[in-house]
Amino acid sequence: MYVKKPIFLLLLLIVVNAGAQKSLPQAANLALENIESFKYMISNSGNKIQVTVMSNINETIVAAEYYEVLKDFYQKMIEKQNEKIVLVKS
Repeated sequence: MYVKKPIFLLLLLIVVNAGAQKSLPQAANLALENIESFKYMISNSGNKIQVTVMSNINETIVAAEYYEVLKDFYQKMIEKQNEKIVLVKS
């Protein structure tokens, strides 16, 4: 039996002598009906950048009709996690 547990990742980056953030990725909230959800949040305060990622899998067995949608969901999730944080020197 599968026990539903969300996957939660919190990453705190402390930027030392790197200057100001030029570009941060946008937050995202993806959902695939009642099968899975994914949240990506990012914020900055001073020299700290906080990235929060949460994924929740509700179904472990997925019908074949959802495979293409599930593939697209995971592709979007990977693309979001691969977005870059751009820093500039001051």
